[in-house]
Amino acid sequence: MRTQSKFSIYFTLRIDKEIAGNAPLHVAITVNKEKLMIALRMQVPISLWDAGRGLARGRQEDAKKLNSYLNEVRTAIHNDLEDQRQLKGKAISAASIKSLFLGEEEHGYTLELLHLVGEN
Repeated sequence: MRTQSKFSIYFTLRIDKEIAGNAPLHVAITVNKEKLMIALRMQVPISLWDAGRGLARGRQEDAKKLNSYLNEVRTAIHNDLEDQRQLKGKAISAASIKSLFLGEEEHGYTLELLHLVGEN
């Protein structure tokens, strides 16, 4: 029987850490009600941020670049989630996706490929 994991990603500013009109950008990952935040090490002008959409508002070059970066981060996290799903017997959790995204954990297919190369 196959089980489904509920998964969501959203971007938010830490307004409580605001300095000079800028706030740190974080991505929140939730898997089966387990939530954690990852600091993206970027300061974003609060006036540029649309909290409801989790994106930069406007059509200025800064907003377009930021939204493009957010799309890249979202894609990378989704790719890490798919990598987790491909590994049989490995539980998917917010912490495991975070460690893959931050490069703290090896991708399973890399180890599998090395194993196959070693057999030849």
